[in-house]
Amino acid sequence: MDEEKAKAERGTANERSEASPNAEAALRTADAVLAVDLSDVPLTRVTQFVVGWCRAAFAQSRVIAHLALHGMPSAAAPNRRLFSELAIRLQWLRDLPTDLRPGAVDEILETARESKRSTHKHLDEMGWHTGFDPTEMDAFVLSAAEGKVKDQARKFAAAAHATEVKNGPVFAMWREDSYLAHPTGPLAGEYAPAVDDETLGMGVPSVLDADMEGHRDISLFIVVMTGSLLTDEGIDDFVVGRRTSAYFSV
Repeated sequence: MDEEKAKAERGTANERSEASPNAEAALRTADAVLAVDLSDVPLTRVTQFVVGWCRAAFAQSRVIAHLALHGMPSAAAPNRRLFSELAIRLQWLRDLPTDLRPGAVDEILETARESKRSTHKHLDEMGWHTGFDPTEMDAFVLSAAEGKVKDQARKFAAAAHATEVKNGPVFAMWREDSYLAHPTGPLAGEYAPAVDDETLGMGVPSVLDADMEGHRDISLFIVVMTGSLLTDEGIDDFVVGRRTSAYFSV
């Protein structure tokens, strides 16, 4: 009986869903983009963020596509959440004046540094003394942002509101997946729905972008934002074009 059930589950996972064509394309695209050699891109704080965020987005795209192809799109909520957030972060950075971008990304680094300190403070309070020495970390000099840019660097919603063109659909995807990426009420309700207000059933969350058309659009958006930001940093058009060429090569 267990073997029959396992076969049935494998059969369900292998059935082509409405997302399959776009999921397969997303896999091919992610592999192509992640394989692009950008070792000749000069290191600046901005170029590191731009290239790093782009690669992170396509790494998430691979996971999202794999889970969709195996009949588990709802389990990709944390990955979709990060994917959407990276897209809007790139848009936000692109909309900032070029002279403010280094300070903006440095503010994000400062936020991470503060989080690291806070983590070890909590661990010490829990009795888990790690012996963490922040000297080397604190010696890293950052050019902090100020005012609205500082707020936007620290708060994603503020960054989303600050973009010149409000990316509402992507923000909606981010918000929806946020409910399913943390131990929230919606997460509990989707996986253990009430039946007649008396007993518990079994379920999984629905997916906002079920056919992954939106995912494909956002992927292209990420490539365009990445290229624009690198161009602003003075990177040669031939080097910038490698990623765009890779995207359209599959």
